[in-house]
Amino acid sequence: MHPEGMQFRPATTENERWAVYWEVSGLERLSKDERIPMDYFSALGSGKRFQKHFVPRGPTLIERL
Repeated sequence: MHPEGMQFRPATTENERWAVYWEVSGLERLSKDERIPMDYFSALGSGKRFQKHFVPRGPTLIERL
């Protein structure tokens, strides 16, 4: 549970099976036509780029390379 309750977690997620939700900051919306290929990212700390057509199967911590 977040110390401030459901302030950050949408009510629609109340019955989801995921146990962890991340509070994030510094997000920026991409323009409508802007795309960043998945192979610019890796799993957090791995340094190994994702395949171009990587599809996450659940929550995944990533970093931009």
